Amino acid sequence: MSINSFIFLFFSFLISNLYSQKTQIPYEAYFPNNKSTLAKDEIVRFSTFHDSVLNKFDVKKITILGYANDIGKSSYNYKLSNNRAKYILKLMNTDADYDIEFSAQGEIKTLDQADLDQQLIKNRKAVINYFLEIKKNKLSSVAEFKVGEKMTLKNIGFFGNSPEFLPRYKETLDQLAADLLKNKSYYVEIQGHIYDERNYSDKYTIYTNYPPTLSEDRAKTIYDYLIKNGIDSTRLSYVGFQGRFPLHKNPQDDRRVEIEVVKIQPE
Repeated sequence: MSINSFIFLFFSFLISNLYSQKTQIPYEAYFPNNKSTLAKDEIVRFSTFHDSVLNKFDVKKITILGYANDIGKSSYNYKLSNNRAKYILKLMNTDADYDIEFSAQGEIKTLDQADLDQQLIKNRKAVINYFLEIKKNKLSSVAEFKVGEKMTLKNIGFFGNSPEFLPRYKETLDQLAADLLKNKSYYVEIQGHIYDERNYSDKYTIYTNYPPTLSEDRAKTIYDYLIKNGIDSTRLSYVGFQGRFPLHKNPQDDRRVEIEVVKIQPE
């Protein structure tokens, strides 16, 4: 196991236990003196913590607050704090289902001369707050739908540009599998969708690098998971629509998986 993998698992365990009942998770990233970029080891620590939070929780918003110590002019320190916040933003995946806000907080005044050096070090930082979505939506049952009707798996998400679902969504897929095991007369098609900026603007630069079969690959991931969990493959099919059916609401609404009832066959 690599050191990065070990750190990731450690943070995942720590976060799960410390913050399982919290609605906000803070993190402080410390910068070298007079710098607006992190040292390499600090980048690893922050990136690992960040990924662990996203894998374990539903994050609805992230705020980034940049700070500086009070050495030098206040105007310069304000710009430095702003650059630090913007730098943390660049380290994150901005193609995400949560809101991100960043702001410059300027300098923090030194309060006690007794531990001056430590204060100066701790005041050159960015504070990242993760606000968690604690509401859980109970998965609908296929038995509530008629042939041709669809239910959307709202509690499902994937790693960026990947067919692999995020670990925190395993519970949703387990609920779906249990429901299909209970309602054996229902045959369904798993339909994958992605957000495509071209549906909203002619000036697109960000979302054009998706694998051409990403939506289909994600649908197949769910298809394979359901078969692995006891669903007869003859009751399942899958298809990927890429970005051909946008909802014209929010990007996260386009990044969805739908389950369509295609047949109800009495047992």
